[in-house]
Amino acid sequence: MKRHYFISVLIILGITSILNGQDSKRDSNPWSISFSYSPKLEISRYLQYSGGQPFYKSFNNMIDYRLRRHLSLSFGINVNFEKEDYSNSDYNGISYDFRTFSEKIVLFEFPVQLNYHFRDTSKFFNPYIKLGLRNSFYHRDFVILPENLSYPYTRYFLLMDLGLGSYLKVSNHLSLIYEASVGFGLKYLRSDYVYLEGLIGLRYTLK
Repeated sequence: MKRHYFISVLIILGITSILNGQDSKRDSNPWSISFSYSPKLEISRYLQYSGGQPFYKSFNNMIDYRLRRHLSLSFGINVNFEKEDYSNSDYNGISYDFRTFSEKIVLFEFPVQLNYHFRDTSKFFNPYIKLGLRNSFYHRDFVILPENLSYPYTRYFLLMDLGLGSYLKVSNHLSLIYEASVGFGLKYLRSDYVYLEGLIGLRYTLK
C-alpha cells in the first residue's frame, strides 16, 4: 500500500512535468484529480466493543468537479487497511500449546463529497468546508494457527463526515491538499461510532 501512494505521487509529478508552463492564465477546466494519504482514528467511547481496529492507514484517490465558483463535488475511492499479529500459550498440564492469531482488515470506501470554497480557485490559499457520505465495504479475516482456522467477516457500512480543508497552490495546475474531518456511522455496528480523519496529498487541475 505504501508503494501505491508513492506511485500516485510519481503520476502527479509526471503529468506536471509534461504539461507544465503552457498556460499561465487562470485554470478554466473544472476537473481535477488528487492522490492523498488519509489515516483514520476511531474515538468511540466503547472501543473494546467495536469489532474492529482503532486505527487505519488509508489511501485516497478522488476526482473533483467545480460546479460553481464556490461549490465543487468530489468522488472516488478510499482504501483502508490494518493488520495485527499476536500469540499466546496455554498450559495443558504437560506442556504449553502455542497459538498465533492474525487479524487482517480492509475497508473499501466510495465517498461522495460536497465542498464549499470560501475563495476563488485561482487564489494561493483556498480553504473550504466539506460534507461527505461514504458507502463502505468492510472485510475482516481472523486466522488461528497452527489449526489454520479462518473466520472471514464482511459487512456494508454507511458513514458521514464533516470537516475543513484547503488547497495550497504550488503552480498553475498543482496544489497541496489537506483536510481534517470528524465522521459518524449512519449504518454501522454501533450507533456511537465516531472517528477522526486527516488527509494530505497532491491535487492536479486538468487542462
